[in-house]
Amino acid sequence: MKLAVLFAVMVGVQQGDDLEPLWKFKKGTTWTYEQTEGTKKAKVTRKVINESAAPAMLFVESKTVAKDEKISPKTETIVWAADAGLKLCEKKGDTITMKYLVIPSNSGEAWTYSDAQGKKIQGTRLKTGEVKVPAGTYEETVHTRLEMPDGETVDFYLAPEVGLIKMVREKDSETSTLELTEFKEPK
Repeated sequence: MKLAVLFAVMVGVQQGDDLEPLWKFKKGTTWTYEQTEGTKKAKVTRKVINESAAPAMLFVESKTVAKDEKISPKTETIVWAADAGLKLCEKKGDTITMKYLVIPSNSGEAWTYSDAQGKKIQGTRLKTGEVKVPAGTYEETVHTRLEMPDGETVDFYLAPEVGLIKMVREKDSETSTLELTEFKEPK
C-alpha cells in the first residue's frame, strides 16, 4: 500500500467549524513523518513550497526516503486548497482530482459520497481528543474515518496549527501508518 498516493492532496475549509488551522500554513512550513507498512519503514518530509490566494491553495513538496530500501523513494507535489470541506485529492500535471472527502462543508457526524470511479465512501467524524505521536501529544485533535467499499478504512488525525499528525490505513490484515515526528514553522 502506498500512503504517499493516498495522501496526495489535502484541501479544506468548513463553514461553521473553522478548519483553517488544520490545513493552512505558511511557505516553508515542514512536516516530517515516519511511514510504516508492515515491516517496511520510510521517512516522509513535506514542505510548503508555494501559496495562492485565489483560490486558496498550498503547494507542498513530498519526499519519501526508505529506511531499509523496501519502500521506493518518491518525490511529488501535493496541493492543499480551500474548497467546501477537507478533501484529499491527487495532482497529476495540471489536473487536481478529489480522492476523498475527509470532512464535508455541511456540518454532520457522518456523510457518504462517490469517489472519481463512482464508488460510495462512508465518512464519520469521530470524537475530538488527545493523540500521541513521536512529535508529541496533541489535544483537541479532529479524528475522521473513511470506509471504502472494498473494506479498507482510513483514519485521519489532525491537530490545530499543526495539520495532519497521524493517518492509519487498514485493509484485509495489513496496516499502514504515517506519524508525525517533527513539525517546523518557517522563521
